[in-house]
Amino acid sequence: MTAYIDDEDLKNFSVAVHAMKSMLESVGAAGLSNMAFKLETASKNNDAEYCSKQFPDFMERLTSLHEQLSVIFPSEEVLTKKSEKEKGHAAHLRENIEKALEAADRYDNDAGIEILNELTAYDFGEEINGLLENALTALKQYNYDDAKEILSKPMKRYR
Repeated sequence: MTAYIDDEDLKNFSVAVHAMKSMLESVGAAGLSNMAFKLETASKNNDAEYCSKQFPDFMERLTSLHEQLSVIFPSEEVLTKKSEKEKGHAAHLRENIEKALEAADRYDNDAGIEILNELTAYDFGEEINGLLENALTALKQYNYDDAKEILSKPMKRYR
């Protein structure tokens, strides 16, 4: 959706936000579903200004919901990986989060993803593992600001 907004591709944005609206409604996220409805309506009316102004707040709330739900309902893949992971070390975590933050500052998506993929192979505990997965998801969506915000959480703990 971010790419569609950036490219002012309101047609594809409308399709994507419509699908998101339906999914949010299905899981009972009425407030977010309503925001998606307003974005969908605006995009169908070619109101790029409204979409550009409102989308960041919508995305921020959507990401927050995702973070909350991924802690409560980890994916099967995450559960499987967790049981097979070697315990990670704090120094290794700190060093690589710093590298990932630098990559995000440079908008180097590939480097950031590579670093976080390597870190997610280790077990740093449920909370840190979840943050790493969420940061990885943010980078895969080219959402550098959210990735940096997520990655700063474990860094505060290890300073």
